[in-house]
Amino acid sequence: MPAKEKYFVESFGRGEAGRVLTDLVPLSYGSEVCAPGHAASGLRDYYMIHYVVSGRGRFDYRGETYAPGAGQIFIVSPGEWHRYVADEREPWHYVWICFRGTRAADLATRPPVQRYTGDAFRRLLRCGEYGSAAAEYAVSCLFEVLSFILRETRAGGAEGEGDGYAERARRMVDTLYMMPITVGGIAAQLSIDRRYLPRLFRARYGITLREYLTRVRMENAARLLREGYNAEEAGRLSGYDDPVNFYRMFKRSFGEGAAAYRRRIAAAAGDTGEKSKFYKQENKS
Repeated sequence: MPAKEKYFVESFGRGEAGRVLTDLVPLSYGSEVCAPGHAASGLRDYYMIHYVVSGRGRFDYRGETYAPGAGQIFIVSPGEWHRYVADEREPWHYVWICFRGTRAADLATRPPVQRYTGDAFRRLLRCGEYGSAAAEYAVSCLFEVLSFILRETRAGGAEGEGDGYAERARRMVDTLYMMPITVGGIAAQLSIDRRYLPRLFRARYGITLREYLTRVRMENAARLLREGYNAEEAGRLSGYDDPVNFYRMFKRSFGEGAAAYRRRIAAAAGDTGEKSKFYKQENKS
């Protein structure tokens, strides 16, 4: 069965339908029975969720290796390096959807591989039946998937005081990541034991507070490198006073050094200049 992919109209999200659906914008969807060893890797500027119908494969993400199988989903968030490879003997058959929107921001804090028991992906393949309303129909499927993921990953702990501390810690990271903050410092600001806060955070978001801080910093650093800042500047503006530590963490997160990443992005954009964005800005004033 060859890959089948359908694209939504490029203008979707800028007209009346976009206002009705807020900012959750579907980009493409499809179904594929993978060839043995089929692989894809890189960075994306949108979300992508695969639902595995059958088969096996390997998913490398955030320094971990997973083996998503039938009845599971695996999630890729924007700016996250990833690689997935279908098994040679039992390759995947999966359904996927790509989309953008801040309504999906919490996906970045959820486990990247998890069980899915709904039927939204099966129904997603019926988008073509809805003609000009296909995007609206796809969004309804997306909302169902997102609500399932959020509900399931919050089931490990009751909503209450613990979730409040975890949410406040997350907001601190989101707004202060460029400062020399630490897990202990965040716990002190919240007047909570530094050993207890990480447990609350993991129960709420499925990831440790330290891992989340590193992820936010790395995503910001990658964005700055894409915008033209050099590696040292990107690290400093992302909360790393020690360049060596930043270089090590960046390579661990993305599989290549920060300078190499910047050169590759610049070459792809046709920019061969060696001056940093700070330099260019200062010389324009």
